[in-house]
Amino acid sequence: MAAHKKYFERYDTAVSVEKKEFDLTRTLGITLSDALRLGIYSMVQTMISQQDQKITSAILEQFVEIQKRDMEDLKAYIRMQDSAQKTLDKMIEMKKEEEKPKDLIKVWDPDDGYVRITKAEAEQRGLA
Repeated sequence: MAAHKKYFERYDTAVSVEKKEFDLTRTLGITLSDALRLGIYSMVQTMISQQDQKITSAILEQFVEIQKRDMEDLKAYIRMQDSAQKTLDKMIEMKKEEEKPKDLIKVWDPDDGYVRITKAEAEQRGLA
């Protein structure tokens, strides 16, 4: 699920729900507030599609305003997730780079005889 809902003019309410429905929401990780909110959206959209007489211009404007606000929240969440994913991708790439087998060369070390070391290490030690 997306990030937790930011509430504007929060209103707390108590609702009753059947145990099987409650258990289902818990199993699926659905919060009751999300279920209620999405249920409201679904019911309003159904009433709009059925051209219910209760759906006035004012109701449509209010519904569109709510949807636009939710869309902005979703866009912000997606931007945040995109940024986090880019950071993770960079970290994974760096880790892969670190784990790559290094190209070893065989060089003569006056102290140790022939040794296998990276070319950069050989240059650093003056053996290349």
